[in-house]
Amino acid sequence: IYVGWVNSAGTCGATQISLSDYSVKHFSLSSVGLEVDDHNNASMLVMPDGRIAFFYGMHNDTTFRYRIWDGSGAFDSSGSWTAEASRGSGNTYSYPKPHIFPGDTTAGRVWLFYRRWIGGGSTRALSFRSSDTLTGTSDPWSTNTDAIVETGHIPYFVACQDGDKLHFAGSSQHPVESGFVTVVHFYAEMVAGALAWKASDGTALTIDFAAAEATRADDGGDLKRWVSGISVGDDGHPRILFMRYPNNDGTAIEYWHSRWTGSEWTAHKITDDGAGLYSPEVYYHGGLRFHEGDTTRVYLSAPISGVRQIQEWRTTDDGATWSQHRAITSGGTAGTPLKLRPVGIRNGDGRINVLWAEGTYTTYTNYSTAIKGSA
Repeated sequence: IYVGWVNSAGTCGATQISLSDYSVKHFSLSSVGLEVDDHNNASMLVMPDGRIAFFYGMHNDTTFRYRIWDGSGAFDSSGSWTAEASRGSGNTYSYPKPHIFPGDTTAGRVWLFYRRWIGGGSTRALSFRSSDTLTGTSDPWSTNTDAIVETGHIPYFVACQDGDKLHFAGSSQHPVESGFVTVVHFYAEMVAGALAWKASDGTALTIDFAAAEATRADDGGDLKRWVSGISVGDDGHPRILFMRYPNNDGTAIEYWHSRWTGSEWTAHKITDDGAGLYSPEVYYHGGLRFHEGDTTRVYLSAPISGVRQIQEWRTTDDGATWSQHRAITSGGTAGTPLKLRPVGIRNGDGRINVLWAEGTYTTYTNYSTAIKGSA
């Protein structure tokens, strides 16, 4: 199992967990103290030849950074790693997500998606660029292309890949901003070596488009929302996990699920999360993610008897109703230790299904946590 992280000194890194004996090896991708900010968790791409590329950087970085492990030697400083590659992204970027499409006419071409801050003003975009060859040294990258652009707001995006389709769920803005927030869906499909952008029903979208032009995945009225996860079910239709804030503040947070039926989105509540994690980030929630490969299962962090615990919830009716299947953690007191942000393991063998952060967390720049896991 491979996992990216950023520690309390601001170092971006990655860890390899051996399933044979649960031993771990760590590698620091960045220099120490790149930036103390838990937004900077590294993302990764396992390439067809077995190499693994890790993309990382500061929250609003002037370049995007990456390093590649070629699979030989130990997964630590004694192994075979490229030096840090850094490429200008045009203004600043956050949240890099790399993908390879199996139907791409250029075999092995890597596509990198990220949020771009345009011109240092109030305009931000979901942007992408590509590299035909990714070696870690002197790689040619295309210029920025903006897919979705929002002016005056800070949008957020999550994505999941289903073959030659890359599904996106987006929040039109940060919930701290004035006005209510929409949760939308759209996808990019690899067609003849190019990306075709589409709404949920397949209607073509012309880039760059605004969030309002995508398909709205929740019609819950004038409420603030924030997107959390997206996955594709066995029926080929996407599902989205998101939060609603019923009081339009952080005093109460609800976890929700919305499913594309093939003709419309239907949303249903999973459970309550309670109040936000801390002030002033009152919209920060405990975390909500799908079990990888099974959209009937979600992992979440929510209070049980006043103490936040990692839990698994399940549905048997396509998300119309949900019930707690199990509490994965127990014990502790309110916030001590804090257990949050569960993530499902992709392509695992079942022995470790979920990872989460546990420890002290007072702000996104002040934390001391460990990564823990469970079946």
